[in-house]
Amino acid sequence: LVQVKLTVVAPTDLNYVVVEDFLPAGLEPIDTSLKTTSQATRLVLQQIREALKPKEPRRWFYFNPFEHVEMRDNRVVLFATFLPKGVSQYVYMARATTAGEFRVLPARAFETYFPEVWGRTDGTIFTVKP
Repeated sequence: LVQVKLTVVAPTDLNYVVVEDFLPAGLEPIDTSLKTTSQATRLVLQQIREALKPKEPRRWFYFNPFEHVEMRDNRVVLFATFLPKGVSQYVYMARATTAGEFRVLPARAFETYFPEVWGRTDGTIFTVKP
C-alpha cells in the first residue's frame, strides 16, 4: 500500500476547484467506500489512520473542502465548490499492482470557470519493486 498526500496551496479564496492526481501505471487507488474492499485492507487503512492521528487533542475542527471525490483507474479527481485561502490536504491510499519503473504525470488544479487560474506539480519517476 502507498499513502498519497495531495497538498494544495491557494494564494486566495477559490471557487469551483478541480484537482486531478494522475497515478502511474503500477498503482490503483483504493476506494474504501465500496463494499468490495477487503476487510484486511480496511484494517490496515484504519491502523495507518490511527498512526497518523495527533497524540495531543486539537482545539480546532477539521474542514475538508473537497466535497466530491472520484476514484478512477488512472487518477483521483477532487472537487471543491469553495477552497479557502491557505493550505488544504487530501490523503488517500493506492495499491501497487505491477512491478517496474513508471512515469508520474504532474497533478494539476484549476478553477472550472476561470481556467487561467491553475497550478501543477512536477512529474517524477515511481518505482514498484517486486
